[in-house]
Amino acid sequence: MNLEARINEERLRAAEQLDELRKENKRDEELLAEQKRRYLEAVTSQDSKAIDEVNLQIKEITERIQRRKYMIDALSNRNNPNIQRMISEKVAEWIERLKEIDKKAAALHQELMPQREKLLKGLAELNDLNNQAYRLKHAINHYNEQLNSSNRERLGLRKYGIDGYEIHKYINPLLIERGNVYKL
Repeated sequence: MNLEARINEERLRAAEQLDELRKENKRDEELLAEQKRRYLEAVTSQDSKAIDEVNLQIKEITERIQRRKYMIDALSNRNNPNIQRMISEKVAEWIERLKEIDKKAAALHQELMPQREKLLKGLAELNDLNNQAYRLKHAINHYNEQLNSSNRERLGLRKYGIDGYEIHKYINPLLIERGNVYKL
């Protein structure tokens, strides 16, 4: 049974107790109102024995109501010890799992760092080769205009210059964009 189902089951169990406690409190509050009325009658009649007796009953009823209020508060969602225990145990498990995941991630990070360094060096070399190719293509295209068609044809050039030799096609697949990482 998952955590939410267990919490709901406990809430239902507690709800029955809460209903019973609230009903008892309502009965005692009605009884308390009656005792307060009797107290006023005893005070007006100046019967000290009746005043003491009613006062004692009012005190007992008030204490019962207060105890039940504490129990109602203890059984409510935020203070229900069973719910708090269930959640605390599950959260403690999740925290332990997070610690394990963090350790695995740190180990994998440590393992990948040398490969990252190698990749960065390789990308720098590829970028340098791309720049060299760009400069050479620019020079070829510049002087291409001065070649006649037979020399152009012999060299495999078109009328407007050279095609191909796109080094960036080797670079782009090696680049990892943030969006691609989180899609995996």
